[in-house]
Amino acid sequence: MVRRVLGYEMRISVWIGLAILLAIPYLVIGMVWGFTHSGPFLGSVLAWPLLLLYSFCGL
Repeated sequence: MVRRVLGYEMRISVWIGLAILLAIPYLVIGMVWGFTHSGPFLGSVLAWPLLLLYSFCGL
């Protein structure tokens, strides 16, 4: 079964579509974080997981 999964071939268009589908939730959460917190907007959108850890854990 593992060989069948690893042997599956994907086209470049499928990889691009998968990347877009995975990026949409990340960017939406980042935009919400950027609008609700102060600081540089683009940096907040891209680095929201680190900022989330920093604000909750005090790292």
